[in-house]
Amino acid sequence: RHPEAVEEESSDDMRFLGARGIGLVVALLVVAHPAYAQGLAYGAKGGLDLTRVHFGSSFAPDTGTSAGVVGGGFVAWRLAVGFDLRGEVLVAQERANFDSVITDTIRTLDVPVLVRYRAASPAGHAIHVSAGIVVRRVFDAIESAAGESSSIADGVTRSNQALAAGGSIVILSHWTADVRYLQSRKGLYKKIGGGTEGKTRTVQVTVEYQF
Repeated sequence: RHPEAVEEESSDDMRFLGARGIGLVVALLVVAHPAYAQGLAYGAKGGLDLTRVHFGSSFAPDTGTSAGVVGGGFVAWRLAVGFDLRGEVLVAQERANFDSVITDTIRTLDVPVLVRYRAASPAGHAIHVSAGIVVRRVFDAIESAAGESSSIADGVTRSNQALAAGGSIVILSHWTADVRYLQSRKGLYKKIGGGTEGKTRTVQVTVEYQF
């Protein structure tokens, strides 16, 4: 491997670990300080991840939609009447299927940061709309074909971001159904000679429980 590539990857790792450390400090301050703890809600969530990869080229057609899973936890802090700031830590397993011959399985650590607005409450079922950004880190990538599997971690974009928008509805006490659309800002795969290709477009359908 070229020293420049190693140095760049190490730099990415340091930035990622630094951001995670800052986030942990903020979370501890929020939980520890009574003034911040007021209006704080937290819980767990999990569900289905439906992903396709968009190449935008006749030479590399888009993949079909493939099903994976996603799960983790969330914290929400009320900002004002009807608004809250929401942070999540999720582990996602996404799949990209190429003509039913090759399947890439991508496992990521996702950190969504969203602003939610309470849009309505029909019959006491609160409906929220949300938007924000998702910081994503790939920690595993496997390609399977003809009964054999191999790592393609060096060929994928390890750090990425996605724009997110969606909505949710309270279905039972403590239980909420959530649908979210994500579109990555950079491609999933590295191109020979530099750059990326294959932006992911994902719909996540989850159920969450607030403790």
